[in-house]
Amino acid sequence: MVGLAELTKQGIAMTKKLYYFEGRNTAVVADSAKEARAKKKRGGDKIVSVKTPSAADKKKMASGAWVRTRKDGKSPAKSSYGKGRGQGPKRK
Repeated sequence: MVGLAELTKQGIAMTKKLYYFEGRNTAVVADSAKEARAKKKRGGDKIVSVKTPSAADKKKMASGAWVRTRKDGKSPAKSSYGKGRGQGPKRK
């Protein structure tokens, strides 16, 4: 039998979405765009991407851990976002 706390955690994790803002790599977890804008601390107001969390992301959300999936859907190790790679040297 599943307890009420467990059902609440599962229900919360299922309704939330990941909102990615311009100039930020980490998502804001919220029910709506309005709530996400209120929760974010820095970065632009323009929402670049909205994703439904994966099963692994839902586990992290339920435990209160950071969801580190980037806006392209990759992990921080595999994503090119936030690596500081600029234009590179001039080509001949």
